Amino acid sequence: MLEGSLLLVNTPYTSAATARLLTWIEVRYGRRPLTAVNTHFHVDALGGNAALVAAGARIYGSDATARLVASGAPPCSRRFAPPWPTGRPRRRPLPTCASCR
Repeated sequence: MLEGSLLLVNTPYTSAATARLLTWIEVRYGRRPLTAVNTHFHVDALGGNAALVAAGARIYGSDATARLVASGAPPCSRRFAPPWPTGRPRRRPLPTCASCR
């Protein structure tokens, strides 16, 4: 990475939210080169990639993530079920995608 550049690991869920984050980053740190890393093929990691592309960011990920992105398949939106009435989180995931198996 270049001196003074910024690294973003994953994105918010949507391009709109990522664009808002990028605006905040620019106001806070000034215009700088941006590199992003997608850690996996879920919407919470790369749902905002379109905003990164529009901003000219370099985006990296594992070979498996890159293959899934190139396939055109939508990213997994796996989320966990709401908490039990006691407030304890349930670890029962909703149906998964091929990248979760």
